[in-house]
Amino acid sequence: MSGWPQLLAGLIALACCQALSAADFIAGNGFEAGCDADRDGDRLPDCVETADGRFLSPLATGTRPELADSDRDGIDDGDEVHGSLGGLDLPALGANPNRRNLYLELDWVDDEADCGPHSHRPSLAVVSQLEQYFATLPIANPDGSQGIDLRIDIGQGGLLQGGNQVPDFDGILLGGLSPGGEYWTLKAQHFDARRAGYFRYGILAHRYGTVNNQSSGEAETPGDDLIVSLQCLGSEAFVRNTVLHELGHNLGLRHGGAQDCNDKPNYNSVMNYRFHFAGTDHNCELPGDGGFGYSGGLRPALNEAALDEAAGICGLAAGRAQDWNGDGDISAPVSANINPAESQQIPRCGAVLSWLPDHNDIQALDLGALSAGSRSEARRSQCPGVAERAW
Repeated sequence: MSGWPQLLAGLIALACCQALSAADFIAGNGFEAGCDADRDGDRLPDCVETADGRFLSPLATGTRPELADSDRDGIDDGDEVHGSLGGLDLPALGANPNRRNLYLELDWVDDEADCGPHSHRPSLAVVSQLEQYFATLPIANPDGSQGIDLRIDIGQGGLLQGGNQVPDFDGILLGGLSPGGEYWTLKAQHFDARRAGYFRYGILAHRYGTVNNQSSGEAETPGDDLIVSLQCLGSEAFVRNTVLHELGHNLGLRHGGAQDCNDKPNYNSVMNYRFHFAGTDHNCELPGDGGFGYSGGLRPALNEAALDEAAGICGLAAGRAQDWNGDGDISAPVSANINPAESQQIPRCGAVLSWLPDHNDIQALDLGALSAGSRSEARRSQCPGVAERAW
């Protein structure tokens, strides 16, 4: 009996649009006489949007007729079923209107700055690790699955031929993401215009902004543009974590989750400078132990004015105490500034001794935040200095 709902949905769609055939499609929209209602304007007639979360064919899409983007991934259902009007073949790229899709093109620079000839191209291993991470995220989709289908194009071949080396003689993207920066010239030359609005784009360079900038990257927050700039520290883990960090900014995350308050010991996220290079924590003890990912928001908030040292960063049940004030005793309550690397405590955290919450990054990811709007108004997050953070 488990197949009856899908069969019924298909029969209803067929009955509603019984005259529909390949010849009836107009510009790939699927409209024809008697089946032209499209409440949500997604180029899918209501009669094929069966609202059961199961894509069977363009005649039974499983999508919701009142939502243009049923899976809330920032891509309209019609584009995921038929491809974009501009000619981007999203179905061939694995688009599914009932499961979230995320697309990222990464170009790179080869240069000789500081440490001899080297390439900033990310490895296939980095691409695989990032794609697998997103695929297993605990985010529910309309089709009943969990996760996000991330596709990263570094020019692997086949349908992924966008990523490529871009010419920059010194490896420095002068101006960064500021209006008029070199980044925008290179993007205009090397990013297929058909991908605009569907793919995020980034360049892995040696540095950005200025010739002596030590920052590891910059990204629109939120938006669709990012830079990774690891200079000579291009290990697989550093590249993976930094791409994930900058992509997190594009998806709306800040250095403290929903706030700019940085270095929180209980915010176990690659967005946090404390865990960006050291890696996230798995055993409730500081520092991090080499993991990577966004926070699930599972750790208790910490009140710097009244800390229970026996509770550590994960709570009493974890049994991992932390001597926050460094006096050699485990006691409560104690007061201590436990995110001292945050240089702007009052504007970003509210006070020197403040309330430090964890944050559920995963559920907060905003795939629909694709465009930052006016570039002159886009918020840009500049990320940790490599020399000071790459321990």
